Amino acid sequence: MAIFKKRPLFAACMLFLLFSTLGFFLGSVIKIIICVLSFTALAVFITLFICKKISNYSSIFIIICLLAIIFSLLSSLIFFNIRASSYEKYYGEEHTISATVTEEIYQSGNLSSYKINVESIDGEHNRHLSELTCYYNPAFEIGDKFELTVTAENTDEDYPTRYNSKLSRLSDGVFILYSSWDQSSLKITGSNTITPSVIFSHINAKLSKTLASAVSGEEGKLASAILLGNRDLLSNSTKRDFSRAGAAHILAISGLHMSILMGALMYLCKKLGMKTRLIAIVMIIISLTYLGITGFSISATRSVIMLTIVYLSMLASVPSDPLTSLSIAGTVIVLISPGSVLDAGFWMSFSATLGILSYMPSYIKFKNNAIYHIKRFRTPINIGISFISAIATGIFAMIPLVIIMCVFIREVSIFSVLSSVILSLATSFILVLSLLLIPFAKIPYISYTLASAIRAIAGFMLSYCGKISDIEGAVFSLNYSFSNIFVIILGIALLCSLIFKFKNVFISLVPYFAFLLIFIGTITLYEFKVQDTVKVSYINASSKSDMIVISNGGEAIVCDIGNGSNKSFNLALNEVYASRATEISAVILTHYENTYPSSLQKLFSTQKVRQLWLPVPQNEADYYKMLPIIEKARLEDVALFTYDVGSTLSAFSFVNIDLQIDNISRSKEEIVLISIYGRRDRLTYASPAFNESSLNDIASFYFGRSDYVVFGNKGAKTFTDYSIPDGSRVRAIAFADDIRAAYFDTPDFDVTYFTVPDKIDFYFEK
Repeated sequence: MAIFKKRPLFAACMLFLLFSTLGFFLGSVIKIIICVLSFTALAVFITLFICKKISNYSSIFIIICLLAIIFSLLSSLIFFNIRASSYEKYYGEEHTISATVTEEIYQSGNLSSYKINVESIDGEHNRHLSELTCYYNPAFEIGDKFELTVTAENTDEDYPTRYNSKLSRLSDGVFILYSSWDQSSLKITGSNTITPSVIFSHINAKLSKTLASAVSGEEGKLASAILLGNRDLLSNSTKRDFSRAGAAHILAISGLHMSILMGALMYLCKKLGMKTRLIAIVMIIISLTYLGITGFSISATRSVIMLTIVYLSMLASVPSDPLTSLSIAGTVIVLISPGSVLDAGFWMSFSATLGILSYMPSYIKFKNNAIYHIKRFRTPINIGISFISAIATGIFAMIPLVIIMCVFIREVSIFSVLSSVILSLATSFILVLSLLLIPFAKIPYISYTLASAIRAIAGFMLSYCGKISDIEGAVFSLNYSFSNIFVIILGIALLCSLIFKFKNVFISLVPYFAFLLIFIGTITLYEFKVQDTVKVSYINASSKSDMIVISNGGEAIVCDIGNGSNKSFNLALNEVYASRATEISAVILTHYENTYPSSLQKLFSTQKVRQLWLPVPQNEADYYKMLPIIEKARLEDVALFTYDVGSTLSAFSFVNIDLQIDNISRSKEEIVLISIYGRRDRLTYASPAFNESSLNDIASFYFGRSDYVVFGNKGAKTFTDYSIPDGSRVRAIAFADDIRAAYFDTPDFDVTYFTVPDKIDFYFEK
C-alpha cells in the first residue's frame, strides 16, 4: 500500500494527529521535555540546512515532522494543562457570570440545561464555553444574554457512566460547569444577540421546523436530522434503534451527505453553463454556509475542509490528493480545537474515510480488470458489481472503524455493513428531496408529492432500524479486559498494511483479518466459558434507593428497590454496560412510585428493554400509579407482565427470584425481601427493618440457605438488633451503611461483612 510514500504533507499531518492524541495522556513535564528535545534537533537540522551541509529531500521532511511534533505538544500543553488548570480556582464556589445562550440541551418542568458562551466571571473578562444547569425553568431563548449567580463545578463524573461525559465536554472545550438553584438572581440583559452562531442557529431552527412540519411525524424529524443535522428533534428511541442497527453515522452530517448535496449542486451549476472556476467559488461559499447552518459538527467540518481543498485545486487547475486533503482537514480541526482528539465522532468520521480512501482504489482497479474481460451479460453483471462495490465500501470503512469502536464505544452492531449499504441509498434520496421541498413547502401539490416521497423513504428507514433493533444479539459488546491488547495488535497490523508495499490490497489485509478473527474467537471462547456464571450486582444508589442487576452473557435483568429515580436507573444502566450486556431482558418493579413513568421512559428509549414485570396492585393508589407506566411501556413496545407478590420469577430460564413485600405500622415505605438463586448459590436482599415485619421468619429461612446477604436501604431504618441463624453457609454480608452494621449481631460462625459505598458484585453458578 505504502500510502505515506510521496506524501510528505500527509505523513507530517498524521504525525501531528498522533502526538496531539498522545498529548492528552502525557504529563506536562514530559511534553516540555519532548518539545525541548525536538526543538534542539530542529535547530541542528535547520543550521545544517542553512550551511548547506544537508540539502536532500529527507532532511526537509524531518524538519517538517519535528515542527509537527512541537506544535502538537505545545497545543496540547496549553489546552489540557495550562488552560484546564486556570479554572480550578473557581470550583466549588459561587460566582456571578455574564453569558449568552447558544443552545438548549434539555428542558423539563424542574430542570433545564443549556450551552452558553461565558463572557465574564465576577466582572472579570473570561471568555469560554460552558454548560449551565438550572433547577427551574428560566425560559431562555437562543441568543438571550444574562447575568446569574451560579455554583462552579469541575467536569468530573459524580458516578461512573456508560459514556464518558467528561471526555465529551473536554472535546468541546468545556472545563467548567455551572449550576443554579435560585432564579431570583437571574437578570436578562439582552435578547436575540446577533452573533454568527446565533444567526445560524435561528436559520437551522426555522428550516428544521419547515421540513419537519411539511413531512410530519418522526419521519419529518428524521429528514431534518439528515439534511440539517438537527438530531435534537429525534426521539431517543429512534437514536437507539439507529445505533443498534449500526447506522448512527447516517444521522450525522458527514462525507456521504456533503458529497451527495455538493455533487447535486455542482451538476446543476454545470448544466447552467457556469465556468469551472466560478463553480469552485460558488461551491466553497455554499459548503461553508451549509456547515454553519448545520452547527459546525466535527464530521461536517472535516468534509467541508476536504471539499474546500478540492475546490481550491479547481481554482488553481491542479489535482488534489484525497488522503492529503483528509489529513489536512484533521490537522486544521485539531489546531482549532485540540480537544477534538477526545471526540469519538471525529475519529469515527476520520477513520472510516481513511479506510475508504486507502483501500478503495485497489478494489476499483481489480474491479475494472475483471469487468474488462467480461464480454456478455454486461447489464446484470454491472448491477451485481455495483451492489458488491457498495458492500466493499462499507467493509473498507469498517476496517479502521472497528479499532475506534473498541476504544470509544466498545459495542458493535453485526448489521453495520448491511445497514450502511441499504440506508446510504435511502439517505441520498431524502437529502435531494428535502433540499427540493424546503423552497416549495408553500406550493400545495409539489410540497405534498415531495413530502409523501420523503415520508415513505424515512418510514422505511425507521422501520428497518426498528426491526434490526428488535433482533436479539443484534449488538455485541467489546468491553473485555483483553480488548486493549487486541486493539494494539489490530492497530499495528493496520498500520503495516498502510505503510509497507504489498502485491495487492488483499494480501496487505491478511494479518489484520487474521488477528480480527482471533479476537472474535477469543470473545466466543470467553463467553462459552462464563456462560454458566451469573453476576448479581447490588447498587447502593442513594440513602433510600437500591438496584439489583442480574447479568448473564449479553442479557441483563434490572430490579428496582427504591424511589425509581433517573439516577438509580442510570447507575443500573451503567452496570448493564459494564457487565457486557447489550440489552435488558426485563425490568422488575417491586412497588409503585410516581417517578416511574418518566424514569422508565428514559430507560426504555436509551436501552433495548424486552419486558416489564409489574407487581399486582395492592390498592387503588397502586392501580392509578400503574396506568401511566403501562402507557409508557406500550409506546416503546415493551412487553408487560404482572406477578403476584410472593411468587417465584424466572430469569434467563435458569435463575429464580423469590420476591416478598410487607409493611410496618411506623412507615409507609415497603419492606422488601428478595432471594436470587441458581442451582447452588443464593443471594438474599433484605430491607433494614425486615425483622419488625411478618417477613422475619421467611428471611431467616432464606439466610440459612444463602451464600451472600445484602442488608439494603429500602424501607424504614432499623432500631433493633438482628442476626443470621447459626449454621448458615453465608460467605459474605454487605451493608448499605454503617448504621445497619451497628445493629447486626455477629454470629458465631466466621463471616466477612463490610459496608458498601456504591456497588458490589457477586458471582455464582447457575
